[in-house]
Amino acid sequence: MAQLVEGSVGGPAGEPLLVHPGQSQLTGWAADALDLFKRRMSDAEPPFPCIFGVDATRRGTLRLTFVPAGPRRLDHLAAALVAFAEQAQELGRRTSLVAIFEPDSALATLEDYRAEFWSMLSVLRERDTEPWPEGISRDTEHPEWEFSFHGVPLFVVVNTPVHKRRRSRYFEYFAITFQPRFVFDDLAETSPQGQRARAIIRSRLAEYDELGPAPVLGSFGVVGNREWIQYFLEDDNDTTHAGVRCPMHS
Repeated sequence: MAQLVEGSVGGPAGEPLLVHPGQSQLTGWAADALDLFKRRMSDAEPPFPCIFGVDATRRGTLRLTFVPAGPRRLDHLAAALVAFAEQAQELGRRTSLVAIFEPDSALATLEDYRAEFWSMLSVLRERDTEPWPEGISRDTEHPEWEFSFHGVPLFVVVNTPVHKRRRSRYFEYFAITFQPRFVFDDLAETSPQGQRARAIIRSRLAEYDELGPAPVLGSFGVVGNREWIQYFLEDDNDTTHAGVRCPMHS
């Protein structure tokens, strides 16, 4: 970790770097964000579409980090990802890290949030000192590419305050969820369990969002699938951006 950050990094107002969903000692914007998050995960009408996130919150295997604004936000995020990567396997099959960011007046539009997200992911990739995971392609256009950090492949989901029609990608605070690839190990597209999970998620999405599923959604490893384009979904189903190379492509 010393190669990633300088000095110690903690949460806002001295809160711990990684927070259990049952944490009750948070203050200020972090306390508000945690309350909103837990309410979102526990809503029954309609239920949140991501059954894995709901289950991880209920089990207490999910972790959150609250990233303060300012020049050290990437230090904080990198340190939280390292800490999470080192304990993810112990937390169990259903786990994720949700990074919630202190509001930044410089971010106002979907384009702002998109640019900020890819900038952060690119910096994290440059800072990572661990070897690239075996079995994960380095080519962002390959169906078996996945963003990886500290040796852990991670599916990434972005929520912003400006997503409106795609409510499943809306949150009052800018948030990035990192799901370890092993979360999906028993959910292959052709397996009965995987088919059931996809059917439940699709059904919930139909109730939750004001528009149909994004046309760019796919399954890891399936020919033609591009994971990166699913990380930051648009607030419409326009696919004109689908031909663009990944912003992390080099």
